[in-house]
Amino acid sequence: MTAHDRVRLVRRGAAWCVAVTMLATAGALAREDRVPGAESGGVPAQSVAEARAVAARDTVTASSTWTLGVAATSTTVRKGPRSTYAAVRVLAPGKPVEYSQVTNGWGRVREGEWVRLEHLRSPGASRTRWTLGTTNVRFGPSTGNSVVGRLSAGTRVTGPVVGGWQHVGDHRWVSTSATTPRTAARRILSWPTGEKVAYLTFDDGPHQRYTPQVLDVLDKYDVPATFFVVGSWAKAYPGLVARTRAEGHKVSNHSWNHPELWDLTSPQVVKELTSTQAVIGGPPKCFRPPYGATNDRVHEAAGSAGFGYSVLWSAGGNDWQRPGEKAIVDDVVKRMTPGGIALMHDGGGNRSQTVAALDDMIRQLRARGYTFRTLPMC
Repeated sequence: MTAHDRVRLVRRGAAWCVAVTMLATAGALAREDRVPGAESGGVPAQSVAEARAVAARDTVTASSTWTLGVAATSTTVRKGPRSTYAAVRVLAPGKPVEYSQVTNGWGRVREGEWVRLEHLRSPGASRTRWTLGTTNVRFGPSTGNSVVGRLSAGTRVTGPVVGGWQHVGDHRWVSTSATTPRTAARRILSWPTGEKVAYLTFDDGPHQRYTPQVLDVLDKYDVPATFFVVGSWAKAYPGLVARTRAEGHKVSNHSWNHPELWDLTSPQVVKELTSTQAVIGGPPKCFRPPYGATNDRVHEAAGSAGFGYSVLWSAGGNDWQRPGEKAIVDDVVKRMTPGGIALMHDGGGNRSQTVAALDDMIRQLRARGYTFRTLPMC
């Protein structure tokens, strides 16, 4: 069930207090989605209900409902809800305005300010964007308006865009210069090219003992691979990261601390990925979610940080259980199809069986006509 958070200010006497209510509303700032069902490739499924209050709203009263309009032409704001009232100011064409308390075709902008509704047009359809970094939320669509809150990097914001500003709630605006419309990361389990190609990938390194052994076997057979490294380990062993690249392999992102990403908030997902990317270097391209624990919200957060692909797998993945060399080989070879992505591990535990299985695995795949490449999208 999709949950949205809405924060209302409730006035009780002279004090203001914040009441958090759960509402299904398109104007909410953050969206937490259910995890989709499991697909092929050994990817687990889980249902997560997350709801967080993301900003307080300066509404005039607890029950106020504000509507957004845009001046269709030069529009006079008057002191009362009739054209006989004195003019206060003039809204330029395209100027957004929020109003409430509709009376005789007039909307109240604030105390002593009213606008004729026939002079306004719709602000247009709601849009979805993501914050690029810590982003100010302002009381109005201008840097001259006060800051009323801040959003973390990777927060999803939804609402119409008017003049370079996005309306994300009653009197809540975010500059589009601080957000991106980038789409969610694309989830892939294989990469068919029409050729008989196998993509070997290794997770959870670098490991000071097993990563060099894996690299030695790959070098022996002149096989390139893609390594999805854990950021904290990459920081601890930068020499192994450098060696991996120097020997013709790709180094990609496997998060900072190896959490189940679907248990994190969107800003936390972004931090996990961007922290690792800062260590391994290069622009964000692809990542592999630890445990395959991902969902649409994780992909949206990753996309907001520039990651184009969430790389899962179509073969392998059982070596962490240490089932024996033959079982590891069979799990990859028997499930491999052209463009298939094989998952193995060079870190996170005792990987001696993985190292021992690599020779036979490579020989068998080559005997079946497979060639090896690094993942092109990474």
